[in-house]
Amino acid sequence: TAATLGARSVVEGSILAGSAITFGTKSELHGCALAQTAITFETAGIVSVPIPPPPPPPPPPPAPKKTGEVARKEDGGPNLRAPWGLSVYSRQNGYRVEEGQGFLLENAGSCLKATDWTVLMKLRVDNPSGDNRVFSSKGWGEFGWFVRNEKFTLDPELSMMTCAEKVYPNVEYQFAVTRDTEGAVKMFMNGFMCADGEPLQVDGYAIDTDQITFLHDDHSPFSGFVSKITVVEKAMSEQEVAADAGCTLLPASSDKCAATRVVTSNRAGTTASTFHDDYHYYAAIDSRRSWCARSNNKEQWLSVDTGSVQTIVGVVTQGRQDSDQWVSAYRVQVSNDNTNWTPVECDRVFQGNSER
Repeated sequence: TAATLGARSVVEGSILAGSAITFGTKSELHGCALAQTAITFETAGIVSVPIPPPPPPPPPPPAPKKTGEVARKEDGGPNLRAPWGLSVYSRQNGYRVEEGQGFLLENAGSCLKATDWTVLMKLRVDNPSGDNRVFSSKGWGEFGWFVRNEKFTLDPELSMMTCAEKVYPNVEYQFAVTRDTEGAVKMFMNGFMCADGEPLQVDGYAIDTDQITFLHDDHSPFSGFVSKITVVEKAMSEQEVAADAGCTLLPASSDKCAATRVVTSNRAGTTASTFHDDYHYYAAIDSRRSWCARSNNKEQWLSVDTGSVQTIVGVVTQGRQDSDQWVSAYRVQVSNDNTNWTPVECDRVFQGNSER
């Protein structure tokens, strides 16, 4: 690109490699000028960042890809191909996958074990209420992992492995599945283990390394976006899956509760982002008292101080007793110092109320 800018011009951002830019009098560049870029200032120019040195020579080009091939393992493993076609690619969302498209991993026996593996996928699902097959293998037939009825689930239902967290449309989730050599299978959402068991169907879901399919099914087609598919040659631990998703797992208490006590918030121990009026300042179970935010958006929060560091079993919510007002969904964070907060269950969205 070649361009000449007039006096007092200001450029915000990056100038691509190979460009030739001439700046007029008292012009300014705020951003990056990449290697092999010619920058000329006529008079009194200002550059707010240095131009980086030229990069080292590029590596030799890779071998030609097969039709539909989109990725290759760094250690020279098999290719992840898209034999049914792909739509557009978005830097923000990843590859667009329409119904009937998807990915295929073949001849992976040299780097994968049939009985010891992990699959990690970052997906945005168009219609989580539908039947979206996300992961299957040769020989599984109609079985496999789905997003169905707004849940991440293993089919068939008799496996009794379904994550409780609701899957919302067009929201990115990291779904993960692990299987170890003992046949123990675990499912994860955003790094948190949400279902586990030892299913007996199709040889305990040992994979056929000759053919593994992602996001493709003629009868239960997936549609949405995918930004990551990773297959690992071992069953990752819960800590490893959480770390891969950027989640910090909270320490579990080894103490057993002698009794369960429900603590209702009070005015002294409650703070909130906003509140409607003095009467609706704090929440109270089975009471006309309630917290009611002044604004109806996702930026509102309620904080309850329990008075000391203690084991918390769960959170109970209730709609307002005398009006049709309630919180329909929420996240939970905890802190020992009211400064550093850690999301519960990897920032899971919990379901709230739909009535008084």
